[in-house]
Amino acid sequence: MTNPSQKLLTVREAAAALQLSSKTIYRAVESGDLPHHRFGRAVRIGLADLEAFANRHRSGGLFQ
Repeated sequence: MTNPSQKLLTVREAAAALQLSSKTIYRAVESGDLPHHRFGRAVRIGLADLEAFANRHRSGGLFQ
């Protein structure tokens, strides 16, 4: 179980944090690439999971 004090974000909040579209976040959720919580139809993403997702998709830098 996730730490109960962990901040959970909506898909819209997660998308804004990464400067991505909500559709991109939903695709990552549905593919299993982005761990999430479902409460009925509501999808919530843990801040730590979002950070790990961003780090997994990090490239070497701008000028490589």
